[in-house]
Amino acid sequence: MSTGPSMEERTRTELARIRAEIPAAKIPPGSLMGRAHRAVAATIGGVVVATALVVGGSVAAWNALGPGRPSVPAARSTSPTPSRPVVTGSAAAAAALRSRPLSLPSMAPGAACRPTPDVTIRPGLGAGFTGTTLAQRAGHVFLTFAGSHVPLRPSDRTAGGWYDIKAVWVSDAAYRGPLLIRGGRIDRPGPMQFQFDPETPQQHELFVNGVGPPAGGGTPATWRSVPTVTAIRAPGCYAYQIDGIGFTRYVTFEASR
Repeated sequence: MSTGPSMEERTRTELARIRAEIPAAKIPPGSLMGRAHRAVAATIGGVVVATALVVGGSVAAWNALGPGRPSVPAARSTSPTPSRPVVTGSAAAAAALRSRPLSLPSMAPGAACRPTPDVTIRPGLGAGFTGTTLAQRAGHVFLTFAGSHVPLRPSDRTAGGWYDIKAVWVSDAAYRGPLLIRGGRIDRPGPMQFQFDPETPQQHELFVNGVGPPAGGGTPATWRSVPTVTAIRAPGCYAYQIDGIGFTRYVTFEASR
């Protein structure tokens, strides 16, 4: 039994017929009429080819318009991607975090200090140091080197009467946003000041911008660390408030001579 022409052959024939029926008027190519003339032809041809694709599923019919025609675009995935904190700028991020009040844990009169317990961590690439270390955990943020019990040695005291405590803040790869770190004494009134290093002026807070690259030459998918100095004036029970995008956490420590 003989078969009729294929879908591709019928498409080419129909397209040739439609093109032949469009008047071949001498219209300047750059004129408005010339552009409209070509648009009509292209539109009609596109409709015929698209119809052939839907009905016959012939990929060859898509090529009926000749070379230069783009291939059929692949469908875009609509599956959701995991969301991460988005930081549009350090000034905006700092203002958002500073709008949260400083609200440290309270202690009943005469109560014993209850420091945040130490845990053992092994930071990944980007933390600036290797191996395991003790840290106090606040979600994805860790306070290292300072410890839950801080001895105040005479050698740590500055000419201004402050005790300097080395505090290295580390965040794991799950959080890349900014951090605002503040604090104070919680068993009685007492100040806490901060520095990024002993040569910089003291300030009442630390703002760590999460937009830039992490310390230690890591990549955005690694850990990061920020070495700082915490300054207090006397032994006692102290707490840090750590604010980040979507969370507020606390770390408590006890300082003694």
